[in-house]
Amino acid sequence: MTNNKKFFFAAVIIVLLLVATAIILLSKKSLNPLKDFANYQSQEQELLAKNNTALAAANTNSGKIPAFSDNDFIVGSASAPLKVIVYESLADNFSAELNKTLNQAQAEFAEKIALVIRPFFFNGDIDANRNWQIVACANEQKAFASTRELILTNLAKDNNYKPDLKDLSAKLNLDEKALNQCLTAGKYQAKIAGAIKAVKNQTIFGAPTLIIGKEIITGARAFEETKSSTGEKLSGLKDIIQRNLK
Repeated sequence: MTNNKKFFFAAVIIVLLLVATAIILLSKKSLNPLKDFANYQSQEQELLAKNNTALAAANTNSGKIPAFSDNDFIVGSASAPLKVIVYESLADNFSAELNKTLNQAQAEFAEKIALVIRPFFFNGDIDANRNWQIVACANEQKAFASTRELILTNLAKDNNYKPDLKDLSAKLNLDEKALNQCLTAGKYQAKIAGAIKAVKNQTIFGAPTLIIGKEIITGARAFEETKSSTGEKLSGLKDIIQRNLK
């Protein structure tokens, strides 16, 4: 019995030592996840900081806007001191409403500004694609501005308006056959698609969008100062253009 008791006590001591060792090891390991978590938090904060920097850069117009070139469609004089870049779909009433404001701006500032009209619409927008090809083809007959104006004027009255080539040609004295051939051939399809790809998801995220100097104005901004739904003052195009002419 004595030997059995000694063996029993020895076994208990060994078990207790093993348990104590296990507890010590586990307690040490339990600190590692905290350390790892702290490292993870540090890395996460670093990534967030980089992301915030990128977002801030995007919000301050660090994205590249293609420079004005002879390939652009322009309404007004190419020698005007201020170019107002307009990204529009030509197939919605937002672009139609903005056009009214742009007409006010042209009447107010005359030869001081020129509108650089560029396409922007999303894949699958058949009407916008067709309308842009129509005005591009009309440009061959020096009728870009008048064709665009007629389309947007009709869109302001009817958001479902779809240009009829015969009607357009009659009203604007265009060569209907040449216009139809150009449209059917998709002559400007690649140019329009390329212009959109150059800015999509970089600086331009929707239409209409204006670039005036270093300022980006989204939506159909009014000509005079207005207030947002939260009561915040919104500069009108008149003030924005004036400060960029200085």
